[in-house]
Parts: sequence; C-alpha cells; structure tokens
Amino acid sequence: MSERSEYLMRQAFHVPAPEVVYQAISALFDIALTDRGASLSQLDAVDHGLVELVDAAFLAGEVVGAAIAATAHEVTATLNYEGEPIQLDDGGRQIVEAGFDRVVLGDSTLTLSVHNLGNLR
Repeated sequence: MSERSEYLMRQAFHVPAPEVVYQAISALFDIALTDRGASLSQLDAVDHGLVELVDAAFLAGEVVGAAIAATAHEVTATLNYEGEPIQLDDGGRQIVEAGFDRVVLGDSTLTLSVHNLGNLR
C-alpha cells in the first residue's frame, strides 16, 4: 500500500513575476522539507535548483499554477506553465540535479521531487 500524499498548496498564479512564484513555492518546500528532516545543505541545493527552474520556466513562458504535495518521505511540486518547452543549459541542469531526486519536464508541467531527505547526494 502506497503512502497518501497531503497537499500543502494548490495555487493559480495571475502575475507574470518569477520572484512571486519562486517565493510561494520555496517557502512551502522549505517547510515541508524541514519537517521531514532535510539537512541545511539539502535545503540550499533545493533552493538553488528551484531558482534555476522557475527562471527557465519564465524564459519559456509563464508559470500559471503550482501544487506541492508531501508524504512522510517525499515532497513533490508540480508547476503548470504555458509557453515553449523549458530548456536548461548544462550548468543549470547540474544545479537542478544537485537539488532534486527527480525532475520531469513535460509539455505543460514540470514535476520536482525530493525523497532522499537528510542525505545530500
């Protein structure tokens, strides 16, 4: 039997401002990860990865919604965006991979997961 996710936030965004989207998602990610035992190094790595991804999403278009869900062992964010596919250069991809255990870039969604809590790779 799999764990049931608890939604911490579902939000539509109506402002084309990456800093607003970043701040909303980052705050809840920090709370959820801290509650589940993430290290300071892991929080920093997730934060840097989130900055890269939100910036890339806004370069490609606009983030129009987000949801953050958590189980006892995993925190997942799904960002909905409109525009071109999100592109990351090699440096950006390395920053993102250092912060997240799973990143799935879809046509209009971006899913980020952290499940290796307390152990930065």
